[in-house]
Amino acid sequence: MSPHAQALFSKSTGYLFANKDAANEPEGKEILTDKNIDVFYKQLNSTPLSSVSLGCRTGAFPLIRKDVIASFNDALNGKDMKDAMKAAEDKAATDIASYNKAAAKQ
Repeated sequence: MSPHAQALFSKSTGYLFANKDAANEPEGKEILTDKNIDVFYKQLNSTPLSSVSLGCRTGAFPLIRKDVIASFNDALNGKDMKDAMKAAEDKAATDIASYNKAAAKQ
């Protein structure tokens, strides 16, 4: 995702941008005027990259999050935890496949 798109996404969602160059965009600079956000950004920038620190990097993330939360709520309401998380995993795989198919058409 371009720096500009990352800055706009961050401004719209509250998520920190993953592209460091987004900090140079007008929206990125605006976001970093919040001292709390600036501290988080500096901490992320100083964290060594690894597969763990990269986090979830898919355009399907909002759908996946919704599915995982719904499945977790099912577990809290009495559904077996393993079954609930398996359902979330299956839904996530479907979400990712749908996203990838849609993204390939662009």
